[in-house]
Amino acid sequence: MSTYNYQQIVQQTRSMPQWKISLACATCALKVTPILYVLCLPGTRKLVEECLEFAWGFSTAEQPPQEEGVRLARELQLVPEFGCETPDSLVFATSAPLDLVRYAVESVIAKTTLDASNSVGFSVVLEIADSIQSAVDAFPAAVKREIVGAEEASQMSLVDILQQHADPSAELIQALRKESLAIAALISEALPAYCYAFVSELVCNIPLGQQ
Repeated sequence: MSTYNYQQIVQQTRSMPQWKISLACATCALKVTPILYVLCLPGTRKLVEECLEFAWGFSTAEQPPQEEGVRLARELQLVPEFGCETPDSLVFATSAPLDLVRYAVESVIAKTTLDASNSVGFSVVLEIADSIQSAVDAFPAAVKREIVGAEEASQMSLVDILQQHADPSAELIQALRKESLAIAALISEALPAYCYAFVSELVCNIPLGQQ
């Protein structure tokens, strides 16, 4: 079994054509949607859905609608959740997932492959997974999953899938979405424990593991 190597994953992705990089970004964004669908305001959830539809729909387009992508990225940066700059509420937990959605949109309208590859989001997803894993470890009876390891394996699988396809296809999109949804399911299962741990530390000042 291959050993996870973050730098190698990043280098392999950056060497790919822009449409593959955009699909990698969309895959990362879809993984964290359970957090956004639970914690974001209805208007923000609707915008996230628009952004993901744009990212998946135009990642492989030769001439994606630039103005629409710019509008979505700008509106996403103006949502109320992004106004929470300090971790003084659970809404703060949406900042990183929202960034991933923005990366997915911006990669589609990026002018160069280098611009698209600057924010694939592998490290962000791992940071989110690590935060959730800390909560899961504090509640072993509630959730028995290794989320960080699953995400590392998923990133290696993502790169392998992209490397196996020379051209865009429905089969490729299906495989990537399946990869995304597998991690999304783990996050969704762990989300109650994550929310409780976040609020406990914030409001009650109860260290993880002593709830």
